[in-house]
Amino acid sequence: MKEKLIGIKDFIITVLVWMSGLCFFIPFGLTLLILSIFVNPKHFDPVIKAGCRLVMRLFFVRIRVDGLENFRRDGTYLFMANHVNIFDGIILYGHIPNFVRGVELDKHFDWFFWGAIIRRLGMIPISRTNARSAMKSLDKAKQSIAGGTSIIILPEGTRTLTGELNPFKRGPFLLARGAGADIVPIAMIGAYRIKQKGNFIIRPGKMILRFGRPVLYQDFKEWEPNDLKEHVRQKISGLFHG
Repeated sequence: MKEKLIGIKDFIITVLVWMSGLCFFIPFGLTLLILSIFVNPKHFDPVIKAGCRLVMRLFFVRIRVDGLENFRRDGTYLFMANHVNIFDGIILYGHIPNFVRGVELDKHFDWFFWGAIIRRLGMIPISRTNARSAMKSLDKAKQSIAGGTSIIILPEGTRTLTGELNPFKRGPFLLARGAGADIVPIAMIGAYRIKQKGNFIIRPGKMILRFGRPVLYQDFKEWEPNDLKEHVRQKISGLFHG
């Protein structure tokens, strides 16, 4: 009986939280779509970031940010974080102060409404099944970095089902070496408790977004991608205990 009552409570809270968040996200997203037709999204990037932060507040997720002093806000980086839930992109975009674009699974670009938004904002689709297409996406990300745009990429490639880090893919580290980009490791701590893959339930609460010190290109430029992959994975894992 107690578990049933907890389940009913979670369901009611979840419905109210979804209503709260979506009541802002939908008109905000429509505004972005319309603005992006007439104005380059780079020119209203601070508005997008502020809107992302407000979206998470309206989903009753409070985010403490640690480690912003570890990197330059005017620098160009490859930001790598653990992959937890559907809010990852909104959280990262809203709290990374640099001008940044994300590499996102190509299937997401077919999603109703969300797909149109990320396409208009210039996010980069990547395939999980087509290696040639994936390499083209990484080349596009490399060009963005060369042009001064930081990139967010989630090296697990898929959301965790346990809250623990999945093995990392090799592609992001080929990108890091090819682009000559410093890597900023990020840990989203507490996000798994709030929302899990395949689960409608949202449990409002606190989480921590922790930025580590950059892994410098000058230090890893001679490394094998697999060695770099394991090094960055250890750095992100360490942030959970920092």
